[in-house]
Amino acid sequence: MWYEILPSIAIISVCMSLPNFLSKYLNLAVDGKPYRRDMIKPWNLDTLMRDERLTGNPYKTVGLEGIPDQSPQQ
Repeated sequence: MWYEILPSIAIISVCMSLPNFLSKYLNLAVDGKPYRRDMIKPWNLDTLMRDERLTGNPYKTVGLEGIPDQSPQQ
């Protein structure tokens, strides 16, 4: 009957959804962060170069606390 296809649907659904759930932990184990950066857009390349300039490591992301304050000009 129609319910005989349910195990196949369950197996295919699990196999198709595993990469979405495992990619965060795989990237965390390999790169030390839960995401990867892509260099397709120029803005992403700019943020990579900014992080490398501020921290010396392009893979360590910093927020506003990592950007040095400007000294007031006299």
